Amino acid sequence: MNKNIMFVSVDGSHPDILNSLAGIYENLILFALKKHKQSLEDRFRYLGYKIPKNINIVYLDSYLSYFNIKSDLKIDFIVANCPLSGFFAYLYKSKINSKLLFLMCQDFIEYIQVSKFNIIKKCFMISLYKFILRKVCKDSQVLVLSNYLKKRAEFYGAKNVVVIPIYGVNMSLFKRKKSSIFKNEYRLKCLKIILVVSRLSSEKGLIYLIDALNLIKKEIKNVKLIFAGKGPLRKYLEFYVHSKGLSDDVLFLGHIPYSNLPDYYSSADVFVLPSLKEGLGLSIAEAMSCSVPVVASNTGGIPDLVLDGKTGLLVNPADSKRLAEVILIVLNDKKLASMMVHNAYKYIRQNYEKKKVMHRFISFIKKM
Repeated sequence: MNKNIMFVSVDGSHPDILNSLAGIYENLILFALKKHKQSLEDRFRYLGYKIPKNINIVYLDSYLSYFNIKSDLKIDFIVANCPLSGFFAYLYKSKINSKLLFLMCQDFIEYIQVSKFNIIKKCFMISLYKFILRKVCKDSQVLVLSNYLKKRAEFYGAKNVVVIPIYGVNMSLFKRKKSSIFKNEYRLKCLKIILVVSRLSSEKGLIYLIDALNLIKKEIKNVKLIFAGKGPLRKYLEFYVHSKGLSDDVLFLGHIPYSNLPDYYSSADVFVLPSLKEGLGLSIAEAMSCSVPVVASNTGGIPDLVLDGKTGLLVNPADSKRLAEVILIVLNDKKLASMMVHNAYKYIRQNYEKKKVMHRFISFIKKM
């Protein structure tokens, strides 16, 4: 289509979305901060993509540079993906009288509330983001990942909200492996594996899972908790594990190549995401696609994926005792685990398979 699309970003994320937009529009301009250039390139490479040639990337020196974007560009509509980029896009939209699509993939304020920021920084950022979200949501078409985020967007004043889980799961990649190279490499064959694939950050509630492990080990000795992912909380989590005397029972793998993730999922006896806040939880859908039983927090958009007792089991956030009990139920009840795995795989295929999701997204975009 012969339209000019502007994607305003700070860190240049969302390779899937950028790829989709580049596939249907001739000209796509991406604005991102210069300091995130490597991050942008790494994200495309991580998913196995090359940056499309019809994306014109403009790297800006600082946040102030966003105010100086020329207003004589012919833009049909603008896309933004976080409060700061939304704010800059909102200002630019006002200059050229264009449409704005705001991608709300999480409730940013809730994430700040459970972050490790000091109280002064928290108060400032919450006030700033509330102001921005009320402005942007009120005057934009908003796209969210989950029904929970739809309610949050409407709370901030959004009137036009559509729910499309725009990440989706590549089910041709995320499928169960019969044998696990990972289990052989780390000599885990005789162990029960509790797996987390997640950013290691405060909103993920990982401390409560470590506390749950202490309780689990009272009933099952041959169990291993494995964290796959990187993040700012890793050193603290390693210290916390050591302080609990669990160093031999927990393994931190760090960053895992995207194409290798199915092998790690397939090695697990149960996948756990104990988040305090979560927009949707794509790793849950990936685990389900690999036929792994799931235990997760009853928070945010997770209940869209985990239908309690059908596609997985839900636990209230920050409840280590109940989390341990539910994980033990999955590990000990093979019939229940098998039933949930069957239901979950079917549910993901029907509702979150990547090609279907992106088709919905493209159809939606073409109507804007």
